[in-house]
Amino acid sequence: MYRNVMFLRANTVMTTLLAVFMAIMGILSDSVFFYALAVYYLAVISIRYALVTGTDADLKNQWRRYRYSACVLLVITLIVLILNMFQILGEYALSYPWYLIYGVALVCFIEVISASIAFFTNRRHVTPVILAMKNCNVIVAAVSLLSLQYSLNAKFGGEPNFTMMMGASMGFVIFGMIIVLSIYMIRNSTRKINGE
Repeated sequence: MYRNVMFLRANTVMTTLLAVFMAIMGILSDSVFFYALAVYYLAVISIRYALVTGTDADLKNQWRRYRYSACVLLVITLIVLILNMFQILGEYALSYPWYLIYGVALVCFIEVISASIAFFTNRRHVTPVILAMKNCNVIVAAVSLLSLQYSLNAKFGGEPNFTMMMGASMGFVIFGMIIVLSIYMIRNSTRKINGE
């Protein structure tokens, strides 16, 4: 359990750095999308902080934190979904310098590797807080992949129809996964809290 708590604390610190990085990228590129991602990561920090402080709580309180993380992820994901719709409809064009694309790629790879490690480890002590941490890591990695796709399409996109199709298909898959997972987490935790 100690290793899980330390991993969760490290993820909280890394997410704080990501929020700062996304805010800096928003300033450098004057991009509303990166500002929104900075706010997204700030909300993820609040989730991870709630999980870190709930590792020693009783089981019912851990299920409440599990449900809190699902509710916050659902709300902030819907906000990013609205930005995705503007991107798909072409009302919000992105244009980034090359160094921002490398930064987004680095962040994406760190998130995907971190989520993979967390997902395939920590099988012995499975508590609601650890389950929420795993789900949160997978969701954050998926949003990171989406931001990488936006950046790559902005720089190397080519044909507008292809860019629109890629944004729509990847956004549909990622946001569909996040919404289904969040609703499952909310329903599951509510049943556990009510003692069913």
